Parts: sequence; C-alpha cells; structure tokens
Amino acid sequence: MDTGPGFFLAPFPDETLHSLLSRYCRLTGFASVRQAFNDVEHGYSFIRNTSFPCHLKELEGLLKPVTGLDTNAFISRHTLLPYFQPFMSPEQLAITRRQMHSRNGQGLKMRLGLIASSLEQYVRVRFCPVCLAEDDQIHGQAYWHRIHQLPGVWICPHHVQPLSIIEPAWIRDKAKRCFLPTDDELLAHSLALEISAVQRDTLYRLAALSWSVLDRDCDPLQPHVVQQNLLRGPQAHALVSSNGRLRLMPLAEMLALYFKGLPSTEEFSRLFPVSAKQAPSWILKLLRKPRGAHHPLHYLLLADALGLSFDHLAVQRSGQMPTSKNIATTVTTKTDGLASTLKKMYSEGCSLRQISAVIGVSVSTLHVYAVQLGLRVRARPSVLLPVLRQQIRDQLVAGKAFSEIAKNCGVSLTSVYRVLRMETDLKYILSGLRVERDRENRRIRFIMERERNTTAQACTDYAWLYRNDREWLKEKLHRIGRIARKRTAAVDWARLDKELSRRIRECAWRLRARPGKPLRISIARIGRELNSSTLFEKKLPKLPRCSLELKASCESKDQFHRRRLKWAAKELRARKVSFGAATLLRFAAIRPPSGNAASYLMRLINEA
Repeated sequence: MDTGPGFFLAPFPDETLHSLLSRYCRLTGFASVRQAFNDVEHGYSFIRNTSFPCHLKELEGLLKPVTGLDTNAFISRHTLLPYFQPFMSPEQLAITRRQMHSRNGQGLKMRLGLIASSLEQYVRVRFCPVCLAEDDQIHGQAYWHRIHQLPGVWICPHHVQPLSIIEPAWIRDKAKRCFLPTDDELLAHSLALEISAVQRDTLYRLAALSWSVLDRDCDPLQPHVVQQNLLRGPQAHALVSSNGRLRLMPLAEMLALYFKGLPSTEEFSRLFPVSAKQAPSWILKLLRKPRGAHHPLHYLLLADALGLSFDHLAVQRSGQMPTSKNIATTVTTKTDGLASTLKKMYSEGCSLRQISAVIGVSVSTLHVYAVQLGLRVRARPSVLLPVLRQQIRDQLVAGKAFSEIAKNCGVSLTSVYRVLRMETDLKYILSGLRVERDRENRRIRFIMERERNTTAQACTDYAWLYRNDREWLKEKLHRIGRIARKRTAAVDWARLDKELSRRIRECAWRLRARPGKPLRISIARIGRELNSSTLFEKKLPKLPRCSLELKASCESKDQFHRRRLKWAAKELRARKVSFGAATLLRFAAIRPPSGNAASYLMRLINEA
C-alpha cells in the first residue's frame, strides 16, 4: 500500500480516530476500508468506532507522514482515553496504553470495570447538527466529535443543543465501515434525542463536566483524594453527621430530587435509585473507602449532584479529612452550649438517643459527656438475670415488636436477640406463632376481597391458601358460593382501530415516498413495518377502519408493476440509456406484466 498520498491530512479539534480514518479513505479515493487497509495486519481493530482502538503502532507508520502525529498524540487527542484516565490507577493506564499500542483489547474493558458498570451496552453514535454546520463552515468538512460519543452526554456542551443519535440496530452490522456524519445513508437513520425543559439544565451541566475531563487530559488521580473531595459535597449540604457517618436518608432524598432532572432511559436507567428512601449502591461505594474501579460517569453524576466541578475533584489538599474522633473533640471544645443543652434536655426526661438526634452527636459520646458532668445515666444491665430473661421471653411469645420489648425491659435490641438465641425452643415457638398470624391475616384478607365481588382466583392470597390451607379454602368457597364474574374488555378496540388506521395511512405514505426501487405496498409489508402482522391476521374483523384503510392503501399487482416500470424508465432516462422492453423489465426486476401494466409498458417504450 502506498503510504504517501502526497497531501497533508490535518486532524480537526476533538476529532475521533474513526472520523480521521474516514476522511483519509475519502480523500485517497479508496472505494472501501478494505481496500485502504488491505496490506495492514489487524487493520480492522483501529477502523472500528471504539473507545480504546488497538494496534495503533501500525497506524502510526501509515498516517504519521500525512498528519505529523505519533501514537501518543493519537491516543491523547483522538480517543476517549483522556476521559477515563483521571479515574484509573497508574498501573491500569500503563497497561491500557501498552495494549492500544500493539496488543488486542481483550480483557481491557473488564479490567477497567466498564463491563461491570453495565454502561457499555448503551454506548451510542451521536452528533450535534449545529456542530456539523459550524465544522463545514470553519474546516470545510463535518466530522465526528469525541465529546458527543461519551456516555451521559445528550446535549452539546458548545451549543447547548440536543444531540442526534444513529439507530443502534442499523449501525450494529456496519462496525467496519467508515462513515461521516453528513452521509445521506446515515442521516436517514438518525433520531433526535428527546429532552424535556426540566432535564436540559442538568444534562448541560453533565455534558460540560464531561468536556472538562476529556479536554484536560489529566493524569491519574489518587482514589483517596477523589473520595475525600467528594465527601466535601455532603458535608457542605449537612449530609454527614458529627461522628463522620453519612446521613443516608437525607442523602437519598437529595439524590432522588436530582435524578428527577435526568432521563430514565438508556444509560441513566442503570444509575437510578431503586427508591426515594435508598441511595444507589454505587454512590455509597464512591463516598466510602475506595475499592475497585468505577466508570467516570459515576464520579461525574455524583459530583454534579453535590454541586462540584472537576477542579474540586482533582485538587490536592494538604489538610486531612476530619474523622469521627477529631469531630467529637471539635464539638466538645468549640460548642459552649453542649453541656447546658445536655443537662436541660436530660432533666426534662429525654433519653440520650433523643438528645443525640437533636444535637447531632453520637449516643456513646453523649454518655461520656454525661458521666463527666456528673449526670446519673441509667445504664443497661450487662448481665441478663433469669427474671429479666423470662420477662423478655414472655413478651416475645406475646408477639410484641423487638424494639418495643427492648424499651419495656430497659435493654438493648442486641440483648433481645441474644435471649432469642439462648432459648433453644423459643425460636420454634415464634416461628409457629408467626406462621399462625400470617395464616390468619391471609384468611381475613381473602374474605374481604371475596366479599367485594372478586373471583376467588383473582384474590391476592388465593394461591398461598390453596397450597397451605386448602381445607379451609374449600370450606369457605363452598359457603360463600359462586360470584358472577364481571367481564370487561381488555382492549379498547375502537380507540385502537382509530389510532392504527392513522398509522397505516402514514406508513403507506412513507413507503410511497421512499427513495430507490419501489416496494409493493401490501398488508404483509405494512404489518411488518408497524409490527402488527398478528393483529391483521387474527383481529382485522374487529378493526373496520383499519380494514378500509388497508384496502385503500394497498396496491394490486398491476398497480405495483406500473409504479415499478415508471421508476425504471425514469432512472434509465436519467442515466441516458436507451431501452427496450427486455431492458426495462430487467431493470425493474419484474416479469412481463399483463392488463393495464402491459399497455403502460408499451407506451413507455414508444415514448423512449
């Protein structure tokens, strides 16, 4: 292969390696990528549009004469490694760069934690329509930007415009082809991302934060430094107690409010909290002791939720993070009203746990202060006497809650569980009582649902009672008797008929306006396009509007032949090719027609 095409290929700012190679193929005049890199071993590995292309040492020998860039410059300026780099360890970065230079990428994403994050399956090809026009005006050519390919980036950070996405199903089988964002074939399969006004600000901040990481090309950060800097966000929002522990409930509420400003689809669906009362596990892992590798989007989402920038994450502070020990000391020395508050609330009958919830100091610390102030704090018994054990046992058998028993007997919750472990038969007694209470509750619930004219099988506990309490269930069903079932239509056929008829009309219009060789508009094709083939085969009598619309939209064989012949004649005239009947039929890919189509064929031949 000739590596000296005689021109200088200048890489554009923030251009992906895939985009650079696509422009190279277009400028050198190769018909396909296979021809352009036919003599290069492993050429497919750096042609693919991937985050970590490999075998770049071979690529350096090809493009360095025309671009002036070596392998390290390619990696830093035209791959996504700078986005992941700050959150890698130095060892991970060295291995990644070594594999991108020469080896294949087997096991690389797994080693970096990208497979475990489940975000790689949502990697999409995106572009900004405003960037295309601007690039064409400034550089004379539109190209792919790295920032648009990052997960979590739905808005262009330069123009604050929603990005367009290429249909994943269409581009999945074309991984080895070189595309540019202005290709007509690609634009025909692009979709605009749907972003509401509420989500725009949050997505823009996240895109700007991702751009600051990618553009910075920062060295690996120390994990404990990132964790300490992230913790300053919860401290600023009063989400850390005085003993250094995270306040999980307020943190979960704040995060639930933040996630309302993000989409719930694609990559964000893997990051949403399960409930508003529980923070996602990946957030707690980032705020606690650093372990393992995490996707950069995790860090950036949490930083944005806490109001932090990348400068806040990367700064190296000389002071250490406050621990629970020095926090308690600070509270003791600097809070003058702590002693008076403790005395006042304890004299009013408040427990140390109640005082702890108000002051924000742990119960153990308050106990030490109380002893130092000379307050007589009632200590829980360290030895469980037989009388106390019997009292706890009686209340357990009575079915009281463990927290209520601990409060009534003046012991800790741990002591109640200890009695439960010490009494060997108590566990089986409680298990039997629990089963009996559960059975009684299910029976009552079944009777109440049955009396509301609900069929037996539709009741919530029918299956459980049938398996575990069948005799009682048979007796109760026999006594209650049969209830007339209220049948309701599962499908609103009138509404479905109206909506589907509109979609059939639009689908037929799209098929007629489709560029290229015409396709026959039939019930089968419309059914495939609308994913409603089964509905047309089995339920068409219930859809009168759809039936009429299908009859009006579908074309007969004769009509299809006329449309195909008209297209073929137009194409041949545009190519300035003289044609007869055989040529026209062969180009139209149809058999000799009959009826009106045959007369139409003769008219086209006479006009030619």
